[in-house]
Amino acid sequence: MKIRCLLLNAVVGTGFWFYSSLSNANIQVKLQDPNWIFSLPSAHYEEANMQPRDNEHAFVKAMQPLLAQQKYSDVLAAFKQRPLENDSLALQLLRGQILLTLKKLPEAETALQAALQQGPNVASAHRSLSMAFMLQKKYDAAQKHLVRTIELGAADAQSYGQLAFVNLQQQHPYSAVAGYQQALLLQPDNSQWQQGLIYALTQAQAYQQAQALIEQMLERTPNDTSLWLLRSQVALQQQRNSDALSSLEVALRLGDAQVNNYTIAAQLHLQHGSTERAVILLSQSTQQLNKSNRDALLPNIEQTAAWLANQQRWSELNTLLKALEYHTQTIPAATASRLAVYHAQYALHHQQQSQALKWLNGAIAQDPSNGEALIGLAQLHSDNKSYEKATLYFVRAATFEEVRERALLGHAQLEIDREQYPQALSLLRKAFKHNPERRDIAGNIRALEKLVRHSDAG
Repeated sequence: MKIRCLLLNAVVGTGFWFYSSLSNANIQVKLQDPNWIFSLPSAHYEEANMQPRDNEHAFVKAMQPLLAQQKYSDVLAAFKQRPLENDSLALQLLRGQILLTLKKLPEAETALQAALQQGPNVASAHRSLSMAFMLQKKYDAAQKHLVRTIELGAADAQSYGQLAFVNLQQQHPYSAVAGYQQALLLQPDNSQWQQGLIYALTQAQAYQQAQALIEQMLERTPNDTSLWLLRSQVALQQQRNSDALSSLEVALRLGDAQVNNYTIAAQLHLQHGSTERAVILLSQSTQQLNKSNRDALLPNIEQTAAWLANQQRWSELNTLLKALEYHTQTIPAATASRLAVYHAQYALHHQQQSQALKWLNGAIAQDPSNGEALIGLAQLHSDNKSYEKATLYFVRAATFEEVRERALLGHAQLEIDREQYPQALSLLRKAFKHNPERRDIAGNIRALEKLVRHSDAG
């Protein structure tokens, strides 16, 4: 008696990634780096021991026109003709501030440390040295000298603002909040302190306070991109995804061009069912694709392409894939190989088998370990009854752990189609051993064993 083909239940999976809604804790809007501007006060000669020595007056007089014209390099050249250790506190401090202005930070640090050796209680020397440390991101040292600056009486808004900034960089948001609030008491309209306070409140998870301050600032500067980005991030942390998305869209319209924010907006649009807008944003983001940002951008594009293919959103998938056509030199081979599989799926949907075959072969050429492409080729050849080629690709695919189960099941289905039931049974047993949780495979094994016994008996 001839035994007809047994169709296995749930033999071959799709291999697509499902787009899952990301936890808001994992979504971080890329905020614009704040442009912190800190004022560096000039040396006040009225401070203790700050007068130049008698033999330095001629030098100071010669430097005054250069300082007035901001010819700091010329002033520094003149200082280099003088040994640091021979100068008075006043000149050492001036030298340090010139070096600081010219961003010669290690040299500035040396000069200012020398000044503090002569005048350990000179507030402007401590403040200048703290700036040198801040610019070198030596925040512990900067904090020490800022605290001393305030202790010595220079408790102005600039000192509190700088100290708050340092605390924020050291992940001390509550101290930063206190510092910025103190700075705002002295300069209530200073937008830099206000923005710093927003950052600190956000880090301290005081989202309602941050939100209120953002709204207040947006009333005055509604076109401030950085504020809209902050508004979006705060909304995300409060699970207000619609508000987060609308704020992010405003920031993008105002010119925010950070690739990460395009991808986050796209993710939020996908969560809200706005697939077309998500694809438009991701396609626009590819215009900035380069080797420095591809690791952040391409995984999002891949995940979205997989979701679009799974949902059979073929038009949007084609739009997204076409946006990458001009960046073939930027995309790593392994990524290009995975994207080629989606090209093949699009071609198959349009009954273009030769194109699909071309894409899948190209995927293997770019990455021989692409299990999805191997299974795709195996299935395509199996559908065309090219069983030997199909078998070859199923066997190759089964060597890769991530697709091994599917390759074994697909191969088993092929053997059933060929009525090679013992071979199919062997493959099913291997698949079940690989994944004993698949009770459906166990059921298929029992059914196939029954057929084999019936065949032998016949």
